[in-house]
Amino acid sequence: MRRPIRASVARDPFGSVCASCRAHTIGSAGCRLGQCTADYHPSMGDLMTMAIQPRHIKLYYAGDRQNWGYAGHELGELRNAFARIARTIPQYHALGTADITAAVTQAPLDALALAIKARSPEQFTVLTRS
Repeated sequence: MRRPIRASVARDPFGSVCASCRAHTIGSAGCRLGQCTADYHPSMGDLMTMAIQPRHIKLYYAGDRQNWGYAGHELGELRNAFARIARTIPQYHALGTADITAAVTQAPLDALALAIKARSPEQFTVLTRS
């Protein structure tokens, strides 16, 4: 008679890497499904690639296609992504990430918001091509 496998100690027959920590093989001594203790600290480059770049690309194409509702949504997501990065890495090279981000992105993102609200492809194009 087979014994049921408990989810917390189940072994992956293919030796897959744990999705929680990406450091252990599922079922290994250091890993129980969804209960890993390994800590991941993404770098600024990781966060820019994972959070900012995809939203920036989607925002560009939404405006390029004049899908203003989606462009507005992606602009909000882009702002939120910058805020998440500031919470994740509050200091970067001894400078406050939130302050740096606000100084660099506030004016351009506000100008994009105005272009999206005006549904102006000309304004949007000027802002995204500069």
